Amino acid sequence: KLSKIGDYRERLEKACEIVQAKDKLVKQKNFDTYMINDTFGYLRISEEEYQLIDDMKAYVTGSNKAVKHMFDRKIDNLLNQGMKKLIIDVRNNTGGYSVIPLELASLFTKKDIYINSMAYVNGERKKVVRDEYVKADGKYANLEVVVLTNSRCVSAGDYLVYCMGKCDNVKVVGITVSTGSSQPIGGNCVMSDGICEIKYPQNWM
Repeated sequence: KLSKIGDYRERLEKACEIVQAKDKLVKQKNFDTYMINDTFGYLRISEEEYQLIDDMKAYVTGSNKAVKHMFDRKIDNLLNQGMKKLIIDVRNNTGGYSVIPLELASLFTKKDIYINSMAYVNGERKKVVRDEYVKADGKYANLEVVVLTNSRCVSAGDYLVYCMGKCDNVKVVGITVSTGSSQPIGGNCVMSDGICEIKYPQNWM
């Protein structure tokens, strides 16, 4: 006889933790890097947040030079240790700011890549506020890269997988179809007893 463990959602979470190695991933620091062996370098990204003030400015300006410099420095350090291939692990990524994926992906492409448009709709009128592109830097466009993802990689994490997957030298491994969850979410409704939770956008989609 098996006793009930919480509601369905709680049981699903516990089962998924085993499959997705959640207990092992939470111990790693965001943007942590190290060499797995003589060939493979590893970069862990658990959320797209770097420094709050710069992140918020970047949301408005569409550029974050500080985070791009951080990625450049970390990748360059791995190359100096003999790295030939890079693994970027975004499993269980909880999201953050969309500019961070744009800055990271720019280092891996020699051509600008259109990603999406931010807009608002008022009745029949639609106004595009900003088009978002991965602007080519190409410094590491010849480096072989694998991006690890899963079903718990959401929001700006999902955006990162989408951006990186557009680069010619990048392979995405795991649950590779976008969850479509990358949108600026601020609102949250929770039903009593946690039966249902609804998150909704409060800004451009």
